[in-house]
Amino acid sequence: KWRDLFSRAARAEKIPRLPKVALNDRVKRGFADGGYWYLLGGALSLAGLILAHNAISLMFLPLIFLYASFLVWKSKKRRLLIANCVLLILFGFALSAFFWAPALLEGKYTLRDKVTAGSVSDRFSSPMQFLYGSWSYGGTGQLSVQVGLIQWFFVVMALPLLLVRWLKDKKKPILLLSSLLIFFFTLFLMTPFSGFIWDKVSLLQKFQFPWRFLSLSVFLSALIGGVVMSELVIKLSGSRVIKLSGYKVIKFNKLRSILGLDNFRLYNFITILFVILILLANKDYWHAKGYLQKPESFYTGIYDSTTDTGESAPIWSVRFMEKRAKARMEVYDGVAEITELERRSTYHRYAIDASKRTLIRENTLYFPGWKILVDGVPVPVQYQSQDNRGVMTFFVEKGKHDVVVKFEETKLRLLADWVSGVSLLILLGVGIMKMRSKGDR
Repeated sequence: KWRDLFSRAARAEKIPRLPKVALNDRVKRGFADGGYWYLLGGALSLAGLILAHNAISLMFLPLIFLYASFLVWKSKKRRLLIANCVLLILFGFALSAFFWAPALLEGKYTLRDKVTAGSVSDRFSSPMQFLYGSWSYGGTGQLSVQVGLIQWFFVVMALPLLLVRWLKDKKKPILLLSSLLIFFFTLFLMTPFSGFIWDKVSLLQKFQFPWRFLSLSVFLSALIGGVVMSELVIKLSGSRVIKLSGYKVIKFNKLRSILGLDNFRLYNFITILFVILILLANKDYWHAKGYLQKPESFYTGIYDSTTDTGESAPIWSVRFMEKRAKARMEVYDGVAEITELERRSTYHRYAIDASKRTLIRENTLYFPGWKILVDGVPVPVQYQSQDNRGVMTFFVEKGKHDVVVKFEETKLRLLADWVSGVSLLILLGVGIMKMRSKGDR
């Protein structure tokens, strides 16, 4: 994923890696312990995953639920573990409700569905690209989507291991089997052969790039590698022997003593060896192609970002900016003088002296939550005119006026804010009470 970071500067797609690893750990440990701190850690990790990147979190949530179901299936305390899992999920979604609820329910006010519909047809990868891809800073079609040589080594090693374990006990290798099946399915979803699935499942269209599933593939290859290592390498620990230079044979226990690493197992050595190999195999991905030095004025104006393809534009507007406005607020029809008094991202204030009834254009795209007040009184806002598509216009009468344009929370966003706030207070409150009760003891 270094190539994705340096090629596309897609930092948000890297942030979910820590929350999803922490969440899997909290889920497993929380099921075994059932304590408050594991619930808190799991809820915060789930919320962090959702907040980090909506598309990546949408990919990983089914995998996390499957993993939780697997742990419940293996456990003898199923009712308790199901209760813990439900609480973790509820609090995780509640903590992040202020983000996902508006994004899910107010997304209909954007061009998201229109822009992403059918956009994946020319963004698939060939199967050979998963095996090897030369380093490139290009975008779709040039961006390397290889899984990794070391990762493929573990996947191949997992196949005979799966067969051996399946013949002994069909229930035992369920985690390895599931991981392999999902791994190959994610690769299939990135190929043109899966086009019929993308056409039928509209939800997939919102991912925009099929190779985003590489995040799942890489994660699963790491999981498969962990299973293979734990099954094969741990057996080499203890009294196993190692040949040195083809002549001298020393028991591994003695070798550890010589190196002063009595607490180290062969498993640790081999794990470190594979980590080093992975780093060396990916050394070309550790650097950026170059850096652009821009003055401060470049960022204080309108930033022509490359990450937005118009899907976030309101449905009442055009997909891309047709032309730059002459001023932040201007006279569209009539005669008036406009003076900007204050401006923040969600609060604009102007003084307007109109010689007659005048139509004013506030060069801000409308979205539910924007309001315009003239002398403290809300006025009708027009944003569906063909001449000013999505841009807010309003009338002022003759005379001097104090005009405020502000963005407020809708009822939905306000409710979601309360859900997140109250859930956080509950978790913190329970934590404080537990700490106090522990101190009294």
